[in-house]
Amino acid sequence: TGHGFQIGLSSGLNLRMDNNEIMCLTNGVGSALQIQREGGTVLFNNATTANCDFNGDVTADDFILSSDERLKKDILSYEVKPIDITWRTFKWKDPLKKQDTKLGVVAQELMIKHPEFVSTDETGMLQVNYNELLISKIAEQEQRIERLESLVNKLML
Repeated sequence: TGHGFQIGLSSGLNLRMDNNEIMCLTNGVGSALQIQREGGTVLFNNATTANCDFNGDVTADDFILSSDERLKKDILSYEVKPIDITWRTFKWKDPLKKQDTKLGVVAQELMIKHPEFVSTDETGMLQVNYNELLISKIAEQEQRIERLESLVNKLML
């Protein structure tokens, strides 16, 4: 564009930068951009709906998830159901990860009763959708609170 630069030949692997983007290209076609720092890898995929895989802590001021009705279809009311979870504390086996105690679930245990919150990544490792799990647990707790409030109100009459 005249306002950037390119590292590498256009007919091979190259990295282009301009005033608002960094592009990793192979023969002019977008490819994955991998950034490494002190052994940790951050990989940005080359799709418009790319997943970003971060190995380590992610720090941000906020996480905003798309929720506009115009982006959704097949919208139904959620049927609240009990979610039996065994919460665990643990430390990561990988010595390069922080060794402070973490709180969460074990995917293999969660999958037995609630496979809807567990998926498998491209390497076969199990992962938990904590957003959906925690929203479901909040809905369950809200339902329990409403039942208890109703019971208290009946007892006070």
